[in-house]
Amino acid sequence: MAVTVDLAEHVVLVTGGARGVGLGITHALLAAGATVVSCGRNEPEPPLPPGARHRACDVRDADQVRALIEGIAADLMRARRLIGAEGVAVFADVHVKHAAQLVDRPIRESALDAVERGGADVLVVSGARTGEPPEAEDLAQARAVANVVIGSGLTPENAGRLLGEADGAIVATALREGGDLRNPVEGRRVERLMEVVRGVRTS
Repeated sequence: MAVTVDLAEHVVLVTGGARGVGLGITHALLAAGATVVSCGRNEPEPPLPPGARHRACDVRDADQVRALIEGIAADLMRARRLIGAEGVAVFADVHVKHAAQLVDRPIRESALDAVERGGADVLVVSGARTGEPPEAEDLAQARAVANVVIGSGLTPENAGRLLGEADGAIVATALREGGDLRNPVEGRRVERLMEVVRGVRTS
């Protein structure tokens, strides 16, 4: 069965998006409405299809990767000004889940890059995968740079410990029946978590 995805208003970075499998991904993302930025060491030949643009970058070079992200972030900030959305906050994942860092870096350095180069207003810190909480120390390191939201794994059992190091949380799995993301939200689970949250706020 075909799956329809609407990526309008999304900017997607595709490494090696100018040839082979990467080019196929670029075409699919464009068809879904995304703005595509491809990066690679060489200029694409033939040129990329309309709607996609190329940025020269060797992803093995940390400085080039930082410059690439900074350039894309600058585009985002310009777009935000053009539509009069300066009051809309930019949330940025730091050491995003389901991903591996190209360069092993302390989370504080990544947080600084997200804020200073990427223009982020709020940092999202997650565990390694869906439903897994971040380390309290990672939250503290990122929070020394900017406001922090927990991106995964908050439960009634760990909320008292983790929320002291964060300014908010995104919660999904812990509120679903049986702790299964495919199930509907269960009121009893919401009440239990909020009871702990209220305790943290008043302590």
